[in-house]
Amino acid sequence: MSENEIVPANRATGYHSERSELTSVRRILVKRKVDSSKTVAYSTLLVIDFREGRRSILEADLSIRCSHVLTSWVLPDDLRDLLRQAIDGGQSLRADLWHPFRVPVWHPSKSAAEIEPKLLKVWNDHVEKSGPLDPSDWYDIEIAKVLKLFGYAAASHSGVVSFLEQPADDARARRVSIPVVDRP
Repeated sequence: MSENEIVPANRATGYHSERSELTSVRRILVKRKVDSSKTVAYSTLLVIDFREGRRSILEADLSIRCSHVLTSWVLPDDLRDLLRQAIDGGQSLRADLWHPFRVPVWHPSKSAAEIEPKLLKVWNDHVEKSGPLDPSDWYDIEIAKVLKLFGYAAASHSGVVSFLEQPADDARARRVSIPVVDRP
């Protein structure tokens, strides 16, 4: 861990940092640049048109921004594995899109609808075991965003696209294309 990192300690997830005395005061993740994932629900036909080059940009039905930390730091393992599948899993969105850490991916509507009940069940089981949620808990807030998006996608028969935001360094950031706009 670098000098600039403060990792949140969290009763509900079971993750505890060596520097928990600092995290009890600061309940947010602080780094030079936190890798953030943007996960978005789309009409499946819109994504297919984009993948096949008939559209140059995607317009989101619903979008969230969540920390990419959810794919690695969350405990228990079953919850982390489902979050990793939801955020980092799926099919490559399009061959010409690039990111130094992982390419943009998408879950077709069927895949999103299969992930949602599994994620919800594991989350509810975890909450049942760990007790009431703290509405200000960073992990709870971030996980709730992912649950909301996959719930929306399942209910509306939408696909889900996930991409990482641009990296901090200018050279690599210029190579990253994020062809998404949020609807007003």
